[in-house]
Amino acid sequence: MNLRYKILAFTFILLSFSLFSQKSDSTIQKNIKAKNAIFIEGFGSSASVLSLNYDRIVYQSKITRITVNVGVALFPISDPSNAAHKNVFYVYGFPVSGNLLFGKKKHYLEVGLGVSYSRGLEASFSSTGKSVFSQMLFFVPRVGYRFQRNQGGFFFRLGFTPLIMLEDYTYWQFQNTPHIKFFTPYAGICFGYSF
Repeated sequence: MNLRYKILAFTFILLSFSLFSQKSDSTIQKNIKAKNAIFIEGFGSSASVLSLNYDRIVYQSKITRITVNVGVALFPISDPSNAAHKNVFYVYGFPVSGNLLFGKKKHYLEVGLGVSYSRGLEASFSSTGKSVFSQMLFFVPRVGYRFQRNQGGFFFRLGFTPLIMLEDYTYWQFQNTPHIKFFTPYAGICFGYSF
C-alpha cells in the first residue's frame, strides 16, 4: 500500500473517534474545560530530537479519555564531509497518534498507537554535492504517564515510545552503511500548555 494511503487511512480512523465525543456524559463535559493541548516533545513519537504537537480530547467518560494528536518535527544537521561550506540540512517528521487515558482529575496512565513519517534520520553525503536522505514510516506505540488538569494549564507527558519500522523507502541507497534497526527502543518527554 502506498505511503499516502497508509497515512490517510490511519488519520481517518483516528479522527473518526471524534464522532463518539457527543455521547460522553454531560457533567463530565462541563467539568473538563481543557480539551486541547500544545506541547513540545523531546525525542518520542516524531523520531527526531524535538517536535511541536497539538492534542485534542475527543471522547471522555468518568475514568477514560481518548485523544488524537498531530505534530511536526524539524531539526537541523550539517554535512560532515563538507565542513568548509557548512551546508545545513533538516531532519523532519510528522507524527500522528491516538491515545487512551486511564485516570481521574489530572494523573493518567496513557497508552497509544501512532505512525510517524521521517525524512533525514540517515543521510549520505558525497563529494559531488549529491545528498541522499532516508525516508521512513514508523509504527509508534506509547505507554507512559500524563499530567493534564481539567481546567487547563501546565501539561506534561513521559513515555516509552519504541520505533517499529513499517517501511523504508530508501533502503537500497544505504545498503553499504550502518542502518536503523527494525525495532528501536525510544522514549519521549513533553512539556506544554492545555486549554
